[in-house]
Amino acid sequence: MFAFLQPKLGTAPHRSRAPSVKTALLTATVITVAVLPGLTLAALPYDSFFEGSERIPLRHFFAYLDYPWVEFSLQRRAALALVCAIGGGLVAGLRAYRTTPLSDCGLVQPHTDEPRHHRDEDAGRALTKRLTTQYGASRGKGLWLVPGVRLPPEAEGLGLLIVGDRGSGKSNILRALASQAMARGDRVLLHCVKGDVAQSFGPDEAVLIGAHHADGWAWDAATDLIGDAAYMDLAAAVIPMSEGGAFWALSARAVFVDVLHDLVAERGRAWTFMDLFLRLLEEPDAIQARVARLDFSASPLLGQGEDGVGNTTFGIMATLWSGALSGLRPLALAWALAPRERRFSVRRWLRGHGPRTVILQTAPEYEELSRLVSTILLGRVLVGISDPSLPVNPKRRITLLLDEFASLGRIPRIETALALGREKGLMVNAAVQSLAQIVAVYGAESGQVVQDLFRLRIFSALAMGASADRAEALIGRRTLVWRERNDEAGRKGPYRIERGERPLLSTTSLTRDLGVRLVGTDPTDASHKRLRAAITGLGDVYELDWPLTIWPKKREGYVAASWLTASRKARRNGYTASES
Repeated sequence: MFAFLQPKLGTAPHRSRAPSVKTALLTATVITVAVLPGLTLAALPYDSFFEGSERIPLRHFFAYLDYPWVEFSLQRRAALALVCAIGGGLVAGLRAYRTTPLSDCGLVQPHTDEPRHHRDEDAGRALTKRLTTQYGASRGKGLWLVPGVRLPPEAEGLGLLIVGDRGSGKSNILRALASQAMARGDRVLLHCVKGDVAQSFGPDEAVLIGAHHADGWAWDAATDLIGDAAYMDLAAAVIPMSEGGAFWALSARAVFVDVLHDLVAERGRAWTFMDLFLRLLEEPDAIQARVARLDFSASPLLGQGEDGVGNTTFGIMATLWSGALSGLRPLALAWALAPRERRFSVRRWLRGHGPRTVILQTAPEYEELSRLVSTILLGRVLVGISDPSLPVNPKRRITLLLDEFASLGRIPRIETALALGREKGLMVNAAVQSLAQIVAVYGAESGQVVQDLFRLRIFSALAMGASADRAEALIGRRTLVWRERNDEAGRKGPYRIERGERPLLSTTSLTRDLGVRLVGTDPTDASHKRLRAAITGLGDVYELDWPLTIWPKKREGYVAASWLTASRKARRNGYTASES
């Protein structure tokens, strides 16, 4: 009960006594002012102790003040008022102490240039002040990063990276941001890997892109791919660079680009992946004849000797056919029969046409196919954002919410988009289970660059081990001065002063104190839970709570596309009938 009277020892956060003392004094004063006049004047004493005595009239009150029994009666009433004031003040002070947020009270941080650790209401006020100081007031247009803290529009493009283990609430923060962005009218692209996003939107609310999903739209590559650079991006996605086989991959890509050039010259903007796939499967002499009509073509790579196809030509064609069969064939089968009105164009979407909300679904079962689609599509989004032909518009908002960011694979030009996309209205919000995943996907050097370009970082509960150690080192350390109990022999006092460096968030705090917590009594009710996480990247550490954001289910999160279950012969007959 009297914990607030104990001295603060160690570096653990404590509740400050100041708010409870102020509350107790204020409450006691208010009760005294309110109760004392009522007990002394409103109910005046009697004129004597005997039965039948009458209350003293107010106009004669001062004439009776020298009577002993009147003085004694007033003293008892005043004492009762003071007892009420003291009791009420103690109760109010104890309640205020229990609700006071934890802070670093009792600690001294001698270096003012080192970061500080704020919690709860103090963190909300400090974070709002920091954002306002650096980026100006939000003016009621920014997204709520956390209840009580709104991001200024200029701060939305900083890039947000959420780091947390499985079940730590990463998706909850992304859902909260997505709900606000969609309500504001942003162009929103959501990554769905667990089916939880797709099931939360009806067919008329969002476009779903996923070659493996029955309700998936097709990508309108004919509209989005313009010129050699775009063709090379598609070729690089379809024909990956193999270790020790750069010549074969680069040569096959050159032939791929020429075949696509010839197809566009013949079909214009009406070609499909099935058209491209069938062209790439032609014989070497047929492909050479087609591309030979182009200026500076790759036709010499397909030259044939007197004995027919040479080893070099065969190696190039084998690489080309391998890429076409493993990469293009699934897209051709999935999107060959898609009608024109169910094709999604990134170029048109970035310019304000078509549906506002897009769901990009990937599936671990079809990992290579999912990575191919996500790499191509997100690559075109980032290229389109960086395109000089897309004018700078301060009102444009392109919001990417990429849950399980590492599962998307290496996204081309992500570094450039994070660095320069802010002026075009790009906002990238991503979530990973560990910072090591970024390094594993992008490599040590590029991974560090990508990680650094996410200026804002939110850390939820992490797994014990290298992940928590890396996060602790990234968040930083500070110098503290604190008191400890002096148990040494010959001590000069009950306490001693200690000084040392401590992490802002230790591995214990990252693994134990953060994440989803039960604050009520019903573990099945989302309103009885809160997400505890720490915001970093703006100098200090801000530890706050989020309510859980739950999206109701509106359809099945995943329905297998028909091309995945139909026999190969049946599919071929269907395409033939459609083409005829």
